[in-house]
Amino acid sequence: MQAQAFLERISSYLGISSMVKEYGYQDILEQAAGIFSVKNRELEQYYFDGYQRAGEDVLYRYVLRSLCKNILFYDQVFDALLDEPSRFVFTRLVQYQVLPERSFLQRMVEEESNPCFPVSEDAVKSGEILVLESGISGMLEWKDRIKKEKPKLVISADKSFTDIWEIPKLLEYICPGYQVYLRCHERQGGLGTYCYGIWSGGKGSGMDDVREAGKDGASGGKGGTDGVGEARKGMGADSQKEAEERQERDVKEPPARRKQVVAMAPYERGWSNVELVKDCGLIPYLLYKNHGCDVTMVGARGGSYPYLEEYIKGVNMEFLPDGSQQAKLDYITRNAREIDCLILRGCYSTNVNVAISYKYYNPDGRIYMGLDANSSWMDRILWDEEWFIKMMDCCDVVATSCRAMQRHLNLKWPWKIEYIPNGYYCFHPKENNIPNYGKKENIILTVSRIGTPQKATDILLEAFAEIADEVPDWKLRLVGSVEPGFEPYLKNYWKQHPKLRDRICFVGSISDREQLFEEYLNAKIFALPSIYEGGTPNVVAEALNAGCAMAVSRFDAYEDATDNGKCGVDAKIGDMNGFAKALLRLCKDRQLNEMSKRAYWHGTLHFDMERIVARLNQMIFEGK
Repeated sequence: MQAQAFLERISSYLGISSMVKEYGYQDILEQAAGIFSVKNRELEQYYFDGYQRAGEDVLYRYVLRSLCKNILFYDQVFDALLDEPSRFVFTRLVQYQVLPERSFLQRMVEEESNPCFPVSEDAVKSGEILVLESGISGMLEWKDRIKKEKPKLVISADKSFTDIWEIPKLLEYICPGYQVYLRCHERQGGLGTYCYGIWSGGKGSGMDDVREAGKDGASGGKGGTDGVGEARKGMGADSQKEAEERQERDVKEPPARRKQVVAMAPYERGWSNVELVKDCGLIPYLLYKNHGCDVTMVGARGGSYPYLEEYIKGVNMEFLPDGSQQAKLDYITRNAREIDCLILRGCYSTNVNVAISYKYYNPDGRIYMGLDANSSWMDRILWDEEWFIKMMDCCDVVATSCRAMQRHLNLKWPWKIEYIPNGYYCFHPKENNIPNYGKKENIILTVSRIGTPQKATDILLEAFAEIADEVPDWKLRLVGSVEPGFEPYLKNYWKQHPKLRDRICFVGSISDREQLFEEYLNAKIFALPSIYEGGTPNVVAEALNAGCAMAVSRFDAYEDATDNGKCGVDAKIGDMNGFAKALLRLCKDRQLNEMSKRAYWHGTLHFDMERIVARLNQMIFEGK
């Protein structure tokens, strides 16, 4: 992308949107750094005044990567804004996120400072108008009132750089039918951006109906590039003839070749059927479904694969003669030059030669390594050994599914570790996916391999027995196959607690994804007392998206699972009494319904597998 093209695109919202989709993070960073005459790395470290992200200062790279990852949400909100001033404010804010020149913001205040409707003190006191200076947290706190009373809303939209799209989307979820307007005003301490909401009786919200690009006013009106200042001077402009030639060339160019992605099984056994609906299979499937890649999962045959046709149709599976390293190397030797991205799982020694061979035959190919990490295992790895260094140096994107583990490894290792959580993907109609809190029952649910030492099912059972008399209207449901070695424990447990037989149900394994999600939807609490987990477990994402409050042990990702205590509670690993107190606290909490709503919104924002894979696709292919 040339500098002139960058300046042309940034002059309107639609230009920015198309630029993000076509070029992606790296190219935009390079152009923006050129405008400011600084190095890419310097601009990435630029501090956005006034914003914080998870308690940390917000840097330019966070903001631009977030914009690239969530551009479709930005599109939906922009298309739903109903007046020119709102589109103008939105465009200015997005321009500032792409090119952090403060004159974008100053011009926005100078030109658009009128409120959407009068906000008098009397109107606020009487409750017709609801002013929420705390932004999203205030919306969650007043969720029921907004839905019941449908007041006019004035919501602060500058607590986070994502507020300009997250607040309208959250409002649409809480109470569909609100029309949303954006305004910016001077206030004590600086600029203030506000979302104004007026309930329209369900007419004209349009949040989920993305209008055709190019409608009148869709350019963002008064967007302009005057914030760039003198940078644009002297660059000149393409002639009409050059523009026509460029357009003609673009038309004549053949369609791009579909990216070829291969996910190699890390184990000799190959892929299992259940892994096809976890991140192992969901990442390849969504790269195929949403991003146009041709995807193949490679490994030894590990049994039958009914999920292949039922849930991830379109993904290819290719079976090796066996699961040996030689069979994998033979496959790489034959196919490496045609593979654009090789997905590896786990920094196992069996992946070393696979990674090295792939890069030897295809130096331009990309490797994504999902670490499948937990602290116990990762701290035992001798990361400075030659084999490990060679493998990691071959990888282009390395990620863990746990924020705490990401922070830990980035301090310890010389390689950059990304955060790619295990998310939830809805295989059934989405209208069946929204939790109905009024229909949830007093159920504590767990979904796991029942009776394995890792999952600590005995902790859960003993904790429930401890609190059973204090919460007589609560039941416990355990979904999953029961390990044969756990049967003697269960036999003794029933002898000690015969009265609990009617309140504890071992459901067994559920293969139907819709039926399994119904279990989550019916439960109020999801319990996971694991000794350890490899990052954020898939069941956490499923439970959050079903609106379950969380009771977890302090495995590596417990803060991710509970949103730092906002939608759940935690206990020390292996502490039965502590876990019993955590369950009792939730069962008796009058705000449990509110906590469930926070869980759903936390899952929707941070554990949506489609958004996660969109971000990963951006990392792997740099938006190209």
